[in-house]
Amino acid sequence: MILPTVFLTCVCYSLITVAVHYTAAALFPLPFNRLELRKQLQFDFRGMRIFAGLKCSLCFFYGVLANHDLGLTGSNPLTLLIFESYLGYTIFELLFMYCCSKKTLDMIRKPHLRLLVLHHVLVGSAAYVMCKEAPVPHYLGLLTLGNEAVVISYALVQMATMLGYKRHPVVKFNLMFLPIQYTVRQGLFFYISYLMVANYQQLLVVCPDWISFLAFFGGMNLLGLVINPYWTLETYQEAYLYYREESQEDATKTKIT
Repeated sequence: MILPTVFLTCVCYSLITVAVHYTAAALFPLPFNRLELRKQLQFDFRGMRIFAGLKCSLCFFYGVLANHDLGLTGSNPLTLLIFESYLGYTIFELLFMYCCSKKTLDMIRKPHLRLLVLHHVLVGSAAYVMCKEAPVPHYLGLLTLGNEAVVISYALVQMATMLGYKRHPVVKFNLMFLPIQYTVRQGLFFYISYLMVANYQQLLVVCPDWISFLAFFGGMNLLGLVINPYWTLETYQEAYLYYREESQEDATKTKIT
């Protein structure tokens, strides 16, 4: 059932992307139409990620509530469907990122895109492991999906900035709130890593092979302990630069008046 779910997920996110495009064109015709096509696609991509972030947040809360039923290595038809659709989402995002890039090699040469591609490869591999019809750590996977909630604020900041609303209160709130979100996200990653290390023998037994174990265990820890701390530091830097620029602009206005 993996392929049909992946295909339907890609179709659904394609429709969401189209809806984002036409909604933006209707609500913000002048700034949106001034963007070149590639920039419009990037805008659509970020709008689509908001919906994905909301879905992943719901999956996280379901995992918290279903902890007693799932246990560490339990699964059910719903969680299986969740990870099959998440696998489809990662594939769709990689294809969309390719379409938004000027050159194919940009996904490898540009540091930010390179990290984003690596992130999707890691979580996509872990999601594929979760799609196995065997005892699998779906609870840990659902907790990990909660980390995708940060893309909501990040996408809002990027979309508003692209439309020329860099100083809008919504942008300021989300940009200042992102460091807190990423710090909480880092704490969640530490907790997931602790559960993995504390229960590695149990996880090793339920994983069908060593490759699956390394894809899940190594991939999630590389994301949580290496990539995410770098992104967390970036959010603090961006918030500081935004605050400093805003303070300088306010000081300039005060001098003029």
